[in-house]
Amino acid sequence: MTRTLFVGDLHAKPDLLEPVSRIADQCHADRLILLGDLNDDWNLSNNAAIRAFRRLAAWWRMEHERRDTILLLGNHDIAYWMKPGSAAYARVRRASPGFKPGAHRAIHQMMHELPVTLAWSDGRVLATHAGVTRPWARVTIRGYETMSPTVIADWLNRSLTDTGRLGRLYDATGPARGGTGLPGPLWADESELTRFAEPRLLQVVGHTPVHTVTHRANAWYCDTMSTRPDGTPIGDHTLLLMDDASGAPMFEVVPLA
Repeated sequence: MTRTLFVGDLHAKPDLLEPVSRIADQCHADRLILLGDLNDDWNLSNNAAIRAFRRLAAWWRMEHERRDTILLLGNHDIAYWMKPGSAAYARVRRASPGFKPGAHRAIHQMMHELPVTLAWSDGRVLATHAGVTRPWARVTIRGYETMSPTVIADWLNRSLTDTGRLGRLYDATGPARGGTGLPGPLWADESELTRFAEPRLLQVVGHTPVHTVTHRANAWYCDTMSTRPDGTPIGDHTLLLMDDASGAPMFEVVPLA
């Protein structure tokens, strides 16, 4: 039996980490999964961005001693992960909203000291930042139609070691997020994932701000911690708990209180 707590986009809000740990304890969670967009918030300075990630790294080291703690990367994190010098990095940096060039070196180093990844699966559920849409996957991943969720997650995670492929993954942006391509796992909007959902995949994502953790078209949406530019909360800070004690995963929306 495993109980997994999914946490939506933190966007450099380290004050939320202690409450997340407290709720994980109360829920008896064996695993924590942060769904990406660990970095970047409105009106954040370079130094504040570095401090926020330093606190996240320290929190991860403490939490990982107690339970499996997984950090997924979102579209706001990719530019910090990539090393300068490639055409892909230059393109991602230009297109990355909220990117802090003065914080890149420090965050890049800290990020590469952590086992960050792009996707997670237990063989039944697939967790990514924004979700895998059917049109994008069919065009991009050879043999996708017969792949299990675990194999799809492995394919995505290998992108972290291939700068060109990671850049193309970042570029996969649909019209709902201002792009002209097919919506991919870093940028798919809730409206696009709902429209182009893959029925055989049960997915958990962040990325699209929602008022509360929401289930639509075989996907759970968990970005409840994002704010407007003036700091006004968009969501209610709820989290998603998955319990597989009965074999099939069962889900519960949990308040961060």
